[in-house]
Amino acid sequence: MNFSFAALLSQLWPLAVAAAVIGYFVSHGAKQRRAAQVTRNTANARERGMDYAAPSGNEVSGGIDQGTHRFSGTTRDVAWIAEVVNLRSEVDDGLATRHRTSLNYTRWTAPQVGTSGGALLLMTLPDGVPVPPVEAQTGGFLAALAAKAAWAALQVYIRGNFGNARADALTLAPEHRLPLPADDFGSTFVAFGDRPELLQRFSPPARDWLLNGRAARAAFLWDAEGLTLSWQISHVRPEEVASLAEYGAELANLLGASHHI
Repeated sequence: MNFSFAALLSQLWPLAVAAAVIGYFVSHGAKQRRAAQVTRNTANARERGMDYAAPSGNEVSGGIDQGTHRFSGTTRDVAWIAEVVNLRSEVDDGLATRHRTSLNYTRWTAPQVGTSGGALLLMTLPDGVPVPPVEAQTGGFLAALAAKAAWAALQVYIRGNFGNARADALTLAPEHRLPLPADDFGSTFVAFGDRPELLQRFSPPARDWLLNGRAARAAFLWDAEGLTLSWQISHVRPEEVASLAEYGAELANLLGASHHI
């Protein structure tokens, strides 16, 4: 049986109208939920003495958790800012499959408690990964390749945890590897620094504090731009950020980071 184009349209237009109406209400409902969550987060942050700025613009298209959340406050006399990123995307590769990618991190920084020069980086080792040996400085083609690979790995770690702008300001390289004792601290972190005396600020209480709780999974950077802890997970709720701020501020005080060296 043959149908005219007009007859086909007459059958399809009600479906198109219904889809448009449903889409409107879904979008409107999502906007209302986002607005309500922004209001709750702002109020919860304020109760904890923090300021909160929600994602804006196109960032929120995937929901309130999508985008960059910014917090700031003062904890234990340490002023800080926190950037919480939760970005998701879906890419169609043209082969009837879709790949979901995400970028998640929480980056807490106390900009007023930086060093007066020099940098110290603590790279957190994954569970079960042994401490890599300190490579002897030798010549030759293979040694040069190994050095380049080590430099690239260090750059990936720094940029992934602290961003390109912070990484561009650093001059840390594999040859800045610092020895750590063969204890829990030394088996959890690999240290790099161009001022070894910064590592001396890690008293036993400071080392224990860094190992406790969330810190076992935090990347640590201390330089002239401040003290920064970075987690590869997005802690969006104000109570989570407040807990991280308590943790970071106490660590700053244990390091005596308010006294620049």
